[in-house]
Amino acid sequence: MEFGTRSKPRARVVNSSDSNESNLHHIQLYSVAPTDTISLQEFEELAVERLKVLKAVETIGITHQKGTAKYYELLSKEIAATKLKDSFLKKTQGDEVQRRKRDQVSHFILRLAYCRSEDLRRWFLNQELDLFRFRFQQEDRDSRAHFLVSNNLKYKPVK
Repeated sequence: MEFGTRSKPRARVVNSSDSNESNLHHIQLYSVAPTDTISLQEFEELAVERLKVLKAVETIGITHQKGTAKYYELLSKEIAATKLKDSFLKKTQGDEVQRRKRDQVSHFILRLAYCRSEDLRRWFLNQELDLFRFRFQQEDRDSRAHFLVSNNLKYKPVK
C-alpha cells in the first residue's frame, strides 16, 4: 500500500510587525495568533491579569444588568485596577502597538488554557463576548466605523 505525500497548504504566519499597524483598531477580533517571543514571567502576568478582567466581567454581569450605566461604571473601575487597563480602557495614554500586543497575547494565552473542555470554552467565550461588547460600547461613532472598516465588516448604521 502506498501513501501519497500530499502536502497541506500552510497558513501564512503573520508577525505583528508585518501588518500596517496604523490601519488596525485597538479592539481586535483575534483572527491571527501572535508569533512574538515573550518571557515566562510576562506570559504568567498577562494570563493572570486577563483572567482578573474576565472574572470581573463575570461577577459584575451577575450582580448588575449588562449595558446599564452602573454596569459600565463598575466594570471600568475593576479593569482600571488591573495591569491591562491600558489595553482595555480607551482613556489611557501609551504606545498603541504595545497595548494591542498585550491584549492579543493575553487573549490567546487564555484561549489556549480554556480549550480543554466544552464548559471552559463556553465560559471563556461568554466573558470575552461581554468584554468585547463593553469595549465596543465605549467607542464613539467614528471609532466604531473605523473598527468595522478595518475588520472588513460591511454594516450600515441603523437609524
